[in-house]
Amino acid sequence: RRLKALIVEDDLLTARDIESILRRRGHDFISIARDRDEARAQLDAEPFGLVILDIHLGQDNSGLALAATIASHSEITLVLITGYAPETLPDSITKLQPAALIRKPFTEEEVNRRLDSVTEQETARRALEKRLPGFATTSEALLQGVIVSDLGGRVVYLNPAAERLVGHSLSDARNQPLETIAPLEPAAGAPSTDRGAHQVFLQPSRGSAVLVEERSAPIKTSADDPLGVITVLSVAANQESDPEGIADPAIIASGPSQDLSTDSMPAPPARAAALEKIAAIAADPGFRALVRRPTSAGGSDAADAASAEDRATPNRLDSPAPSPSNPDHKMSVATSEDPIEMLGTGVDEAIPQSLMEEVRDPIVVLDGEGFVEYANAEAEQAFATGKPLCDEVFWDFFAARDYDEYDEHFIKPIVLGRQHHFEFRDTTRSRWYDVRAYQARRGVLCFFHDITDSKIEAHESLRRQRLEGLGLLARGFAHDFNNHLTTVTGNLGLAREFHPDDEEHQSYLREAEAASRRAASLVQQLLTFAQGGQPIRETTRLPQLVRRKLGELRAQNPEIRFELKTEQPDLAAHVDPSQMARLLENLMLNAIAAMPDGGTLLVRCGSLEQEQVSEIKADFVAGDEAHFLLEVIDTGEGMSADALDQVFEPYYTTRKDQNASGIGLTVCESIAKAHQGFLQLQSKQGRGTIATFCAPIGVKDVASDSGESTGFADRSTAGASRSGPLLRPGETEARVLILEDDAPIRRLLATTLRKQGHEVVETVEGLGAVEAYREAFAAQRPFHLFISDLTIENGVGGLEAMAKIREIDPAVVAVVSSGYSDAPAMAEPDRFGFRAVLPKPYTPQELRSLVSRVLEGEV
Repeated sequence: RRLKALIVEDDLLTARDIESILRRRGHDFISIARDRDEARAQLDAEPFGLVILDIHLGQDNSGLALAATIASHSEITLVLITGYAPETLPDSITKLQPAALIRKPFTEEEVNRRLDSVTEQETARRALEKRLPGFATTSEALLQGVIVSDLGGRVVYLNPAAERLVGHSLSDARNQPLETIAPLEPAAGAPSTDRGAHQVFLQPSRGSAVLVEERSAPIKTSADDPLGVITVLSVAANQESDPEGIADPAIIASGPSQDLSTDSMPAPPARAAALEKIAAIAADPGFRALVRRPTSAGGSDAADAASAEDRATPNRLDSPAPSPSNPDHKMSVATSEDPIEMLGTGVDEAIPQSLMEEVRDPIVVLDGEGFVEYANAEAEQAFATGKPLCDEVFWDFFAARDYDEYDEHFIKPIVLGRQHHFEFRDTTRSRWYDVRAYQARRGVLCFFHDITDSKIEAHESLRRQRLEGLGLLARGFAHDFNNHLTTVTGNLGLAREFHPDDEEHQSYLREAEAASRRAASLVQQLLTFAQGGQPIRETTRLPQLVRRKLGELRAQNPEIRFELKTEQPDLAAHVDPSQMARLLENLMLNAIAAMPDGGTLLVRCGSLEQEQVSEIKADFVAGDEAHFLLEVIDTGEGMSADALDQVFEPYYTTRKDQNASGIGLTVCESIAKAHQGFLQLQSKQGRGTIATFCAPIGVKDVASDSGESTGFADRSTAGASRSGPLLRPGETEARVLILEDDAPIRRLLATTLRKQGHEVVETVEGLGAVEAYREAFAAQRPFHLFISDLTIENGVGGLEAMAKIREIDPAVVAVVSSGYSDAPAMAEPDRFGFRAVLPKPYTPQELRSLVSRVLEGEV
């Protein structure tokens, strides 16, 4: 059911975000109110079923006052938006008992998770409401107090005996927390009854505490879905002074009896009638669901199909103890279960053992000391690898920190007297479980449902959302920053050419250039971290790239022994050399940080066949082509299992130095994925770490003997008719058309190329470049080369201009330049008609080198 929804939020952007989420969930009637008065007017005009309310409206807490008013209407589902953490919620908010809390800042996944929980609870509550007339009819004349509460622990029904016992009417108690209406305290030294009921002190709303017997059990559907809890309270006093067992307020006020012996409590005549009355309750579907399973395909009920051995088991529901009015076990209705025994023994006794063995989720019954009373085969397989669990300490099969974090959750059903629902992380086996724990006669019954896959998916989804947001920020930042760096590095390069013999001057400029290169690397690292930065691939000799990086680090870390091991010194791959250098540097710096007292850093480099790749990572689907392997191995401190689980998380780091950003391995993982490969770590504390990177080679032959990377792609343009050298023999000057809207970069391009002797025409907008090319082509003085920026502010950009120029001259030779390294045209220039790419920032030397190679037909 998609309820009419009202969003009460003074921040319109937040309200619109929530509205969009609700519409994607299928809500088609959504209204927004900006303040308390507007919200009240809309509530008076429309029957809203769902209200999502910010408790802080404007500068005051008017939202809290409005929430209190809405909370009094049981037909409205109230969800609160707050900045408070759950553990710091003020009592004023907690007392409202909202269906859910959405904490700012929130993601769509978090909102959906809260609303899914609300939907589940409301669905269960509506199903429970439908059963209340049956509860009222069958329990109205009972002498025991019967309380029905929903999954949120809120009271939905009290029979008359319960009203007298707790001192609240049903109208006052409805939607109030069960602990508030029937507060219970353990009775020290009080014995358990023969039906397993707990003797506790009940503090009614007026008068002194009363010793009562309390029994609770879940109410379920035939599909085993919980709807709520039924609690039965009986006064545990000497029944001779109250032969009818009526919980009169005057008797309650006198306080608990001093005689707690159950042997001195003969069942009065009224008790027999009560047993017969409760037997009739068993006919109600809500109670039958406690002891029966869904019907099979043949229509027979699973509970009725229990084996003869199960039915003969002593002290089971299938073999109830005789009651004073029914010594021969005969029931007045068609059922084999004694409902008093059912409520008294707990849900573990309400489900035949044969059926518990058929459940495909782990089921465990724990006693009050933490020993396993019962475990089905799934539990033994999940927690003890098939070994018996019974009579063992449950927590012996788990890590000590799991006990510290979750033990109190497993005993809450005993403490609270109701179902407890929580998520449990088994760190020993790296699994997540959704656990529903119920109070049972001998302790706690726990149902475990494995939710590991959904937790991983939710985690990955949240991670993707965060990286996508960072990616948008990084792209805009990188473009502007790279433009500025291009101006800096370009002019530094020109300055060096003006003073070639001044060594002191050259040293200063070299340091400035090195700093500019590091700044450019940081920008690219940010882009890659945000899953941007598509590889600009070229044929690269991997061993030479590794040697270069090892040489740089060896001089800075003399206490560490650096080694390269390879049997293929000419191994080449079609990769992005700058990204490969960044990945190697990050992995090596991590290895160096793990060896503060020195050690050995070994890099292995080689090629692998498909079968060998699968041996390294079984779940990686490798293609038919060969792959290359890069492994960085250190003899350092190693990492714990916990650290290994989190190493690829953004901002996670085990390093203590202030410069540790926690994004290095995340960047490496992004680079690996961008190259259609994988990165995995193996580590043991005190033994060291192995970082393995594997990806497709992509090429069979090396295009250049030098093995040196220029940083530019070297693809031929598919379908281009102009090939070979672009200048006639003896010609050295070319006509070059430039499209660049950034004036300093445009001047840098023109100055550098003119110093090389070329004729340069400058344009600042795409249409101007198209017109200049058209005129030159018509005059039979076509440009040899077109260098185009990709993004032009307030004008036609490089891709559009290139498309129009190709209509004029299909054989145009062009180079694309951009500060967006993740743009498709930079990763696949030939697809857009470009011969090569010129990533920003670049130096004059790199510009001249690329232009010369293009003009000579090498690119």
